[in-house]
Amino acid sequence: MQAATPILAQATATTILTVADGRAGLPAEDAATYSSRHGIAARIEPWQSSQGCTAQTLLAAIAARAPDLVVMGGFGHSRLKEALLGGVTRTMLDESPVPVLFAH
Repeated sequence: MQAATPILAQATATTILTVADGRAGLPAEDAATYSSRHGIAARIEPWQSSQGCTAQTLLAAIAARAPDLVVMGGFGHSRLKEALLGGVTRTMLDESPVPVLFAH
C-alpha cells in the first residue's frame, strides 16, 4: 500500500478486493484505514475464491471490474511448491490483462 499511495491518491476510485481462501492475511479494514489517512476513499469488495484458486478469482474480478491498475503484494514460495502448485504472483504476472504493481 505504501508504495502505491502516490498513484492511488490520483485515482478516481479505489477498491480493495478481498478473496476468501481460508488463509489469514492483512485485514481489508486495515488497508482502508491506511488509505483514508492519505486521502484515498477505498471501498472494500469481498469475492469468494473459485474452487480455492485465488489467482483465477482475481482474474475474474479484473475481467468484471476492468480496472486501470492492480496493486498487490508479491510473494514467492519454494521452487518446488511453485512448480507443483503454481502461485498467485506468477499467474498474475503471466495472465493479468492490466498492469500490476507488485510490492513485497
